[in-house]
Amino acid sequence: SGQMINKLNHSSLLTVLFCIGSLGCSNTAPLSENKPNADLLTITNYPVYHKSSFGLLEVNSFDVYADKQNIHLLIAGPTTINNQRLSIRYTRSEDGGKHWLTPVDLGDKIPQPLASRGNDVQVAASENHIVAAWQATGAIPGMGPLVTAISSDGGKTWQMGDNPAANNQGDQSHIDLAVDGYGFFH
Repeated sequence: SGQMINKLNHSSLLTVLFCIGSLGCSNTAPLSENKPNADLLTITNYPVYHKSSFGLLEVNSFDVYADKQNIHLLIAGPTTINNQRLSIRYTRSEDGGKHWLTPVDLGDKIPQPLASRGNDVQVAASENHIVAAWQATGAIPGMGPLVTAISSDGGKTWQMGDNPAANNQGDQSHIDLAVDGYGFFH
């Protein structure tokens, strides 16, 4: 995806990186106003967390992909302190990063991502066709199969895709996605 980011102008790239760093790049209200239970915080001495505009407690993984003026963002993280299952959310900007659409959750029926910085969720797009990919949690800690999710309506709805790897054995981490000039995903 780094290759596609090079096509962004310098200002748009700085906007995307600032938004991810500050976790506040939406002109809409947060998806949820749920705040951690104050009693729980007192008993366990957890720091106070506030959800970002992505509706996530924190960001564990993300990927950015540029397709013409559209900037696509796939982001993963837990939604609450008590549930560390990672949610995957998709959003995009259609004006080079000035405004962002409300994030869409890929759903709670997706395989649990084994996503972290360095083994990030991945996204690539060509017009309304979007592919997301990540490594799912497997039977062996730190290993698992690749999972894909596909949208043909600009990210509004998602369906599970096939594993692009030759088999489900072994380590299938550290993936990357790209789209060629003909609209083929690689």
